[in-house]
Amino acid sequence: MLADLASRGALRVEDLSEEEARSFFAELKKGDLARAIGPWEPWWHQTAVVDLMSMDDECTNGDERLHRSPPEHLCCSATGDRKAHPSVVFTLLEALYAYVHTMRSFNGDWDWDPLQAAAHMFHIGRSIWGRQVYSSATEALQASQSMASKLPGSFAPFDRHCLGDVATLLRRSLGSCARAILEAKELSEQAHKLAEEPKSASRLLRGVKKLEFLSAFAWYHEE
Repeated sequence: MLADLASRGALRVEDLSEEEARSFFAELKKGDLARAIGPWEPWWHQTAVVDLMSMDDECTNGDERLHRSPPEHLCCSATGDRKAHPSVVFTLLEALYAYVHTMRSFNGDWDWDPLQAAAHMFHIGRSIWGRQVYSSATEALQASQSMASKLPGSFAPFDRHCLGDVATLLRRSLGSCARAILEAKELSEQAHKLAEEPKSASRLLRGVKKLEFLSAFAWYHEE
């Protein structure tokens, strides 16, 4: 039943009981429901090829679009006298983990409920919208995994698998981390448009601004 609703784009998490919602996320994470509604291959597992010479207005590849139109350099001043604090990289790691966890949990498609997907992502990535500052990569990723473990239907192997996704994004290079953060920003923007509760809308807007900053950091400081 859940697979049928999801395949028709008619599934809304708020229409499910607490037990049904827990079952839904558990089945997605185990892969059972994802297989029922069709396999999804993360884009970061595909070969990263950017052909700068063949770009045109019809280009649809996410990596190439980013190279053609890079984000504004918001994280540092043009003169170089203001640079992002080194701890920003740890916030970026948390945001990447929150993004891949959300994408895998929603089988690569959050269009059917951006608010629920953003809530999932912001639950894991607390520093995306809050003032949390980490002092190490270990601290940031442990915090992310701890928050993920508190979600309905938490599945430890799934949560650990998402760490591998973060590592893949980092190794992939070619602006892949920036692309991931920009997609997280797009999700947050869509959720903000739908948010009716002022507190949620404010949190989402803070997240959009933070992700915009992080996308610039990821693009201009990929090393």
